[in-house]
Amino acid sequence: MRLHLVFAAAALVACGAPARSAQTTVTAAEVSDPPPPPPAEPRQAEPEAKPESPPGELACRTKTDTGESAELWLEWQGNEGKGTVVTVASSGMVYRQRVEAERNEKVIVADDPNVVDLVKHAAMIAKKDGKQYMRVGDSPWRLCE
Repeated sequence: MRLHLVFAAAALVACGAPARSAQTTVTAAEVSDPPPPPPAEPRQAEPEAKPESPPGELACRTKTDTGESAELWLEWQGNEGKGTVVTVASSGMVYRQRVEAERNEKVIVADDPNVVDLVKHAAMIAKKDGKQYMRVGDSPWRLCE
């Protein structure tokens, strides 16, 4: 019987209740909602950012009924010039194309310097009945603003 008592005492010591760690219990009633965010300040509509103008003088600007616009900017040295065709899609995407141009009294022809096709032009400006018209790529002729 003594063996059983020693064994029972050892078992009680070995299997004693473990030390409890501190636990925190939180109920749903005790949790509060976070404070609401501060009211947003009313924002005024900002004007659309206008793309930065390339160097040179504006030779022509056109707009379509769908909101697309095109500009030809050129820096002249005599009858030859260099510049940029800036096209703004109705989505707001801005495209820039570097061009080299030649002019006479009635026509300005601007070509991509990397294209050798003599029929296709990046842009053309022509005068008719005292008004200036521009054609960009394959688009129709449009009155310059």
